[in-house]
Amino acid sequence: MTSRSPRPWIRSTALNPGECVESLVLRLAPLGCVTAPELLKLGLGLDSRALPMVTRSREALSRLATIGSFDIDELISASWKATDRSVTVGLREIPLEWLVADRRRTAPGILARDRDGAWIRSLWQVSALPCDPVSGECLIDTCACGSPMFWSNAKTVWGCQFCGADVRKRIPTFVPDDLHQLVKEFSTLFQSQRVVTLPPPFNGVQDRTLFAAMSWLGTMVKDENGIPHAHHAVHGYQLLKEWPGSFDRWVHDRLSRSRVTGQSGAIAAIEASIHRSDERALKDILLARLRVTIGASIAVQQSR
Repeated sequence: MTSRSPRPWIRSTALNPGECVESLVLRLAPLGCVTAPELLKLGLGLDSRALPMVTRSREALSRLATIGSFDIDELISASWKATDRSVTVGLREIPLEWLVADRRRTAPGILARDRDGAWIRSLWQVSALPCDPVSGECLIDTCACGSPMFWSNAKTVWGCQFCGADVRKRIPTFVPDDLHQLVKEFSTLFQSQRVVTLPPPFNGVQDRTLFAAMSWLGTMVKDENGIPHAHHAVHGYQLLKEWPGSFDRWVHDRLSRSRVTGQSGAIAAIEASIHRSDERALKDILLARLRVTIGASIAVQQSR
């Protein structure tokens, strides 16, 4: 096997539905009696540490298709497609910062059930998801030794590239049932068609605007203790289902606590929060609703 003329291997495997390409490379390598770094360098023409770069190179994907006898279109479909602002997961365009590109996020219990055929699900690499949507098992990206489970230099799906520990031996933990149900519903947005119905205008916006709204709401609207939710986007999705009430309540709360800065100062602070979003369409929606909410609040105060 050389990087100049890849040939089909005698032994190969199959791409699992929903599997990320990096996981496929790790599973394929030992079938050719090489390590994943060797496959990257000798077979795919990449640096031996460049596993996260496979999906960004059409040439590398083409070589991988030849070596493993894979359908190139399936590999392309399973690949991350990144721009400077977003990344496509399947048919969904999500914020670029949601993709965990440098390390493996795993559910130890699920990998243990997979046994030697363990593989990484693409949705596990979406940082907005704190757990596996099906089982509710918490996703981890750090070995028990404290080292991040990077893709680079990894030899297997389940092994720590530093100490060699098998993550499948970790005792799995699970999120609370209410969060699991919310994540399960949230994850349906990554299917080919939206299963849930969202209130206007978010039932017709582009994906980039939709997911940016979830991030913004989940960060701005805090829990009962005044602390931002740990899983911003998932809770932002719940708040988005309650639009515009969730936004109106947040604005009214900020205005009611504006004794020190005055109402004009509170409004300026709210506008500054909105402008922190880099999604123009979302800012237009939020600012338009802010004008409606402030007008209603002033009308109530004047009628008293």
